[in-house]
Amino acid sequence: MEDFDLNAKHAIEQFGWSIETFDNADYYRYNEIMKAKEHKERPADPLAAIAGIRMAQAKRKGGVKRG
Repeated sequence: MEDFDLNAKHAIEQFGWSIETFDNADYYRYNEIMKAKEHKERPADPLAAIAGIRMAQAKRKGGVKRG
């Protein structure tokens, strides 16, 4: 219940919602929205991370060969 109250507090303070607006909102959708992270805060795709590491290593060793 405390998390629900905290979500209500955030919505009222930060979004300017009224208590009635919050009570009428879709609770589950609201929580999905609140859990959204910025791109830089999201976990990296493992394959993209490995490719980035390999590119950086290749640059240090004298350049990247592109086909």
